[in-house]
Amino acid sequence: MAPKGKLLVIGGAEDRSENDKLEMREKNNQFERFEILKELLPPGDYESRIEVITSASLHHKEMKKMYEDTFKEIGYKNIGFMNIENKMQARDETFCQRVADAKAVFFTGGDQLRLSTIIGGTEMAGMLLEKYINDKDFTAAGTSAGAMAMTKIMICGGGVSEALLGSDLHTASGFGLLDNCIRIL
Repeated sequence: MAPKGKLLVIGGAEDRSENDKLEMREKNNQFERFEILKELLPPGDYESRIEVITSASLHHKEMKKMYEDTFKEIGYKNIGFMNIENKMQARDETFCQRVADAKAVFFTGGDQLRLSTIIGGTEMAGMLLEKYINDKDFTAAGTSAGAMAMTKIMICGGGVSEALLGSDLHTASGFGLLDNCIRIL
């Protein structure tokens, strides 16, 4: 069964050569400011609830400030922030209800293993998956680590070379919203 909700997976930081940076800068001039984040809610909907989960980052206060400023500039008016620090909090009925009531849940960057260790396998993760599968008006979103955690099997570490071979690649369980992205052979 195909999920009814939307998944917004946003890449993370990249280190490119100067030539690539110039080409990318020229391409970026074609885009509207915050174009991707404006996809969290339907056009013109600035009132629906967005919950931002900063658990992947150890700098959750800075993440909160950055996204508060960004979402305010976009015009979103109903933003909540949760820094879930352990599985007990991810099982807390109040936090789970906030996910249930949200029209979009956005995971910030940081450490995807930290994020999946805290939230994976909890009632909050179950609620996220249930909403994504059954609610056509729901968006699950993440950037960098928040994006990587969306998969059933996620990359959580590896070597520093361009090609990861054999035991260079480390994987762990993610939230399971996307399957068949990574296969363990």
